[in-house]
Amino acid sequence: MRCNMNLFIVDDSVLIQKKLKDTIEKNFEDINISLFNSSEELLNFIEMKIKKPDFIFLDVILPGIDGLKTCKILKKLSDLDSYIFIMTSQDTDETLEKAFKSGADDFILKPLREPEIIARLKTYIKLKNYIDKLEELNKRDFLTELYNKSQFYENLKKVVYEEDVFSVLFIDIDDFKQINDTYGHMTGDHILEELGKIIKKYENKMIVPFRYGGEEFSILIKKYDRQKAYLVAEELRKKIEDKLFYKNIKVTISGGVADNSNIDNYSDIIEIADSKLYIAKSNGKNQIVI
Repeated sequence: MRCNMNLFIVDDSVLIQKKLKDTIEKNFEDINISLFNSSEELLNFIEMKIKKPDFIFLDVILPGIDGLKTCKILKKLSDLDSYIFIMTSQDTDETLEKAFKSGADDFILKPLREPEIIARLKTYIKLKNYIDKLEELNKRDFLTELYNKSQFYENLKKVVYEEDVFSVLFIDIDDFKQINDTYGHMTGDHILEELGKIIKKYENKMIVPFRYGGEEFSILIKKYDRQKAYLVAEELRKKIEDKLFYKNIKVTISGGVADNSNIDNYSDIIEIADSKLYIAKSNGKNQIVI
């Protein structure tokens, strides 16, 4: 089974660590496994934020902080959404009740049985993939498949603190109301969908496009000042101008570009980009202003 996830094993027995690691690597591709001998090692590693675990196999009996207490600590971490499997040799109702009360998602009985490990992990990998897809869908606009407005603000707030240089581009479809009035809103939706596909092709680690609302889009461009961002925007403008959209309708866009030079907070760059967009509209449309 192929997946791309991180799995942590916490057990003070080298034999248990090896058996689990060998079983998982034999049956699953692309699972990155990290081994820890104690809860303290695990918690220190998580605190460093080097790698975020998707799954944690956690023994109950450990030197120092035991597994149940560790589970409670992990579940209180707001940025950690790992599935935790408690490992125990005590097959009693009391032990299992304590495990679930501590926040464990499931349990693995010792001695370890390979079919049980495989079956439980497969189930949770499918569950995690399903939840991840739902969360991703919730972040995107259903019509254009671009990230939505709330994601724009969330990403912008991050880059303000994380990036030395970045730019924001606001673009708006010219005379879109006229298109809707002439051809109908269904045609308008087709055009939005087609335009979204063009913009989405630019999406990568540095360039993140969003549907801001209605016929307006925003693009966050990391590590580019406004001059470099202008080149991206102008290329996009020309592509849209040269394309025949649904029902052979010609579409143009206007845009405004701003970068983070001389701004105090994220709202400043929005105001600047929006004001540049207004100038582009006022100066005849179908142009980018920086």
